[in-house]
Amino acid sequence: MTDELRLANRQLREAQDELHEKMITDPLTGCYNRRFFDEIIGAELQRHERYSIPLSLLFVDVDHFKAVNDSLGHEAGDRLLRSVAVFLHEHVREADHVFRWGGDEFLVLISCPLEAARHKGMELKEAFQAAVETAELPGGVGLSVGCSEVVAHTDDIMERVHEADQRMYQDKVATR
Repeated sequence: MTDELRLANRQLREAQDELHEKMITDPLTGCYNRRFFDEIIGAELQRHERYSIPLSLLFVDVDHFKAVNDSLGHEAGDRLLRSVAVFLHEHVREADHVFRWGGDEFLVLISCPLEAARHKGMELKEAFQAAVETAELPGGVGLSVGCSEVVAHTDDIMERVHEADQRMYQDKVATR
């Protein structure tokens, strides 16, 4: 009976882990979702303050995403979103977090000061434009990126997210 109980408990833990993974992962892109952001941000902010680790946000938007959906179809749009997700994971450190924020927007929680985050944002934009996969996309498809630094004793992380989002829109306007 004890062995059966151990087996049942292990199976239950595995099922709970699988369910949790599905709850925190965007099914289309495989990125973390906003639910996971809400789940971990408190601990990340504590780590940021306790160890004086710089922390920034990159708000990433796919430029002219609607043109892909309109001209090539929604399946092509879905492929593009998956490609952007893979691209972001390949171009940020494993310790950084990539979230699908909504639609064609992604948020990257990255351990670096603001100036390094800006540099990383420029690198991402340039590398995406240079990627072979982008050659077959409609003209103008690229990435716009905005950055915000998480300052010590941040009470409202959503203010920093909003700031990065606004800077992304400034980048989008500047590149058109």
